[in-house]
Amino acid sequence: MANTWDEMEEMDEPITIIDDNGKELNFVELATIPWKGKEYIVLEPIEPVEGLAEGDVLIYRIGKDGQFLNIFNDKEVNEVFEEFIRLVEEDEFAE
Repeated sequence: MANTWDEMEEMDEPITIIDDNGKELNFVELATIPWKGKEYIVLEPIEPVEGLAEGDVLIYRIGKDGQFLNIFNDKEVNEVFEEFIRLVEEDEFAE
């Protein structure tokens, strides 16, 4: 199991996150996004996750040590999500 971004980047496997109850949840990486001098990862659950609707994603900031960091600022999350949507739409139109 990959615990940091650097380890995960070298593997072609799901990203496993341990929730507050100790349950392992598996995600697939949709994108890494550089934004305002920081790097973020956008994850989508592989299986349904309680509290997330179908199509919901999780966004984490990637710390300097490669750890995934929670984001507590709604503005920051929204800006990164908007950039993610822009990149997805840009990629769709490029194909």
